[in-house]
Amino acid sequence: MSIVPQNIGKIYDAALDRSFEAAEVHALAEDRAQLLWELGVKTGSRVLISHGNSISFYVDLFACWKLGACAVPVDPTTSLPELKRIGEFIETPLLLHRDQNLKNERDLSFPALHSDKNPPVKSTKANFHSALASTNFKLDDDALILFTSGSTSEPKGVVHTFRSILAKTAIYKRAMPQAEWKKTLCVIPTHFVYGLMSNSLGPLFQGCDLFVYPSFNLEILTKLGPILDRHEITAFCSVPSMWKIIFDFSDKPQAKSLKRIHCAAAPLSRDLWKQIKSWADGIEVKNVYGATEMACAITGPADGQEFHDGLVGKGWDT
Repeated sequence: MSIVPQNIGKIYDAALDRSFEAAEVHALAEDRAQLLWELGVKTGSRVLISHGNSISFYVDLFACWKLGACAVPVDPTTSLPELKRIGEFIETPLLLHRDQNLKNERDLSFPALHSDKNPPVKSTKANFHSALASTNFKLDDDALILFTSGSTSEPKGVVHTFRSILAKTAIYKRAMPQAEWKKTLCVIPTHFVYGLMSNSLGPLFQGCDLFVYPSFNLEILTKLGPILDRHEITAFCSVPSMWKIIFDFSDKPQAKSLKRIHCAAAPLSRDLWKQIKSWADGIEVKNVYGATEMACAITGPADGQEFHDGLVGKGWDT
């Protein structure tokens, strides 16, 4: 059982300059699930994932969900004391990471697995598949914990179930039509609900291709226009703070493939909205609103609607 559709879109990892087709992503996730199972991960387990924007992140996320485990994405730049605090708070049995500095860390109260370490698999595929077939997690079991500061300085763990993820991706299917998100760029952190749900799983689950780049990377933002042209990107998510850098340093896209841009995580002014539309040659620019507790965006203005400061439109089947 898995909530991840078989016909997801392909995932392009910019760091590897390589695309992974749906079948390969599922195969990698199954292999990884077997490793996690050997390490004791099962239905209800909580697994910290500290990979950042990469194919490894999606593979381990989907591997957790194949086992009915709860994934806990965290910022890969999180300090060791904070990582320990989060891990102990959620009683995690395992940390998955790519941090060379953590490879020999002995001061963690829970086990950690570096992405380049694949412990020998003791069981056969047949044994694993038998165990997988008997996995019996429920849609209302915990699937995801996302940490958010909200309006306070102390991060809170927001829990989502398998059902809420499926419900939100179903809503996105109506609010984010496949033709417009056919080729989606992700430069938002995947440990944020915006980067994970709106920018990644929403398009991926309806078969759209996802092009994943390092998040909030200055060099990437200064080359955004050419990157959009190179991949013929049709849509992407942004935050207001990105646009000052883009306007000052990036050429405008020329390929005419872009159909829409979402902007969220902070209020959008009419002036900035007009600047974005001008930079993107007049396409739809939507100020969407949501929260981590809502699995991200729940509203967006109608196409062609005249914009004013802070307009977030009407609810999406909400």
